[in-house]
Amino acid sequence: MRAQVDTCERVPAVPPELVVTSDSLVVGMDAVVCRQVIDPWSAVYAKADFAAGLEQVTAATLREVLGSMDLAQTLSGRDQISRRVRGALGAAAQPWGVQVRRVELTSIDRWDRDRRVEPGAR
Repeated sequence: MRAQVDTCERVPAVPPELVVTSDSLVVGMDAVVCRQVIDPWSAVYAKADFAAGLEQVTAATLREVLGSMDLAQTLSGRDQISRRVRGALGAAAQPWGVQVRRVELTSIDRWDRDRRVEPGAR
């Protein structure tokens, strides 16, 4: 049986993440990762489920990147965060035959213990 691989660009949403910044504040964030299979053989045989693997690597990378920044850097550094995450994901996904084309952070919000606080709120 032959495996069929969709080589169209896909834009799956990353499940929302809560991340602790370097100044010990909690930030909630949502993102999307634009990806495309460029090597169908590797996508089938190098990783059992590249989509799930990419989702896990994305979550871990977001925690690492945002965890190294303070709240002010996180709220103002959306482009920098996207570039760093895209670079890390691209390196991880390449052996799986997947190219990460873009990472977009759809929201970054500061979270309080009991309620959600909008960006820029103090």
